[in-house]
Formats: sequence, C-alpha cells, structure tokens
Amino acid sequence: VEDDGGLRLTLASGRIYRTDLAVVASGNLPPDQSSGTYIGDPWDPTAIAGIPPQAPVVLIGSGLTMIDTALSLLDGGHRGPIRAISRRGLLPQLHEPTRPLSIVADALPRTTSLTRITQWLRTRVRDAAADGIGWRSVIDGLRPHLQDLWRRLPIEERRRFLRHLRPWWEVHRHRLAPEVGAMIDAAMQRGQLTVQAARIVRLEPTPLGVTLDIRHRRTGRQETLQAAWAINCSGPESNYFATQDPLLR
Repeated sequence: VEDDGGLRLTLASGRIYRTDLAVVASGNLPPDQSSGTYIGDPWDPTAIAGIPPQAPVVLIGSGLTMIDTALSLLDGGHRGPIRAISRRGLLPQLHEPTRPLSIVADALPRTTSLTRITQWLRTRVRDAAADGIGWRSVIDGLRPHLQDLWRRLPIEERRRFLRHLRPWWEVHRHRLAPEVGAMIDAAMQRGQLTVQAARIVRLEPTPLGVTLDIRHRRTGRQETLQAAWAINCSGPESNYFATQDPLLR
C-alpha cells in the first residue's frame, strides 16, 4: 500500500518493508493446474512420465512448448498418436546459418501504425531476398530495436499485435534447431504426429480420458475428439487478470 509518499509491503510472515519504489518483475505466470488426464503444466516431468506409451495424446498449442513436449514423449518411447491443435496450426521455422542484417535506428519506420511497420518489414525482406539475403537475417537484425519499436506503439496497436500478428512473429523469431526440426518432421512423416489448425470449443476430462470439441479453422466444421491425455502446451499464462497471487491482484 502507499505510505507517506512511498510503499509499504507486508509479507505473510509479518515482516514489513518500506521503500520509495517497487518494481514488479515476476515474469510469466505458471500454467494451468492439472486435473486427472488433463496436464496443465507441460514442464512437469512426473506427469509426462505417467502417460502410457501407447496412449493417444492431444497437445494444445503448436509452438516451441509443444515441440519440447512432443520430443519428451518421443524420447521416452511413446508409440501412440500425438495430435497438436492450435488456432492457426503454425510450426516454428528452422534455424539456418545466417548473419544478422545491420539495421541502424535511423532506418526504422517512424510510424506508430502496426500495418505500416508490417509493410516496412515485408519490404525489407523482399529487398534482402533480391540481394541474396534470407529473411532470418532481417528478423535477427531487428533484435536490438524491438524494445524501442514496442514502446512506441500505442496501446491499441499493441493489442492488435497480440490478437493478430503475435503467432506469425513468434514462429519466425523463435526458431528450431535443424536437428530438432528433423525429428519433428520424421514423426509427422510416419503419421505419429499431426498438427491441426482449429479452435478448442470445449475440453472436459472424463474417467477414461479427455473429450474435446474443436472447430476447424478453414471449414468451420466442428468435431469431437477423444484422447487418453491432453497436455496444455500454450506456454506460460500471460493473462494477469486470471492470477490469484495477492501481490499481482
């Protein structure tokens, strides 16, 4: 609470801190709680180890967390089918040998329009391709400027990015090592791992597994799936309104 122009922080132990300034640096929040055959925390090794090797598994999400979870299952000898479901069905791109393109601050767009920044980025990628430089070099060349670009965006433009562009940015920015990509590709080629673009309408743990109602992205068709286990691979919780932590609340 505010106290004489500063802050007073009272801990559960009863200890009190008085300070002029406090910075909340808690990072991302933990993922969902697990419930039966629904695993809310994909980084819980004991939960993953408890899945029978022949069990059909649904992975919610298709980013790096899904990749890590799928590899953990495969490395543990999992033989059953693995289906990954995400709203866009995007997989991370692969790393390739590259050098960051030198992009000076003066070359950055001065607009605060997300549409115009995206157009600028696409133009830079096309121009680099014409010079024999891959898009990875352009993305990597932006890394020193990302915080400044983000801070300049108005709040509504930030929200637009999170609603529409974030998945596309993440699969290009956070990439896979080629060796990892080869293992994922092999699992897909043999039909053990499939990736679908769909929205989960309902997820309900049952005594025998998990029931999911999904709506396919392209067709809008709704389908009911049955799996023995479901693992939330959508990453750490980023909705701070969902937290029960008293400090953050």
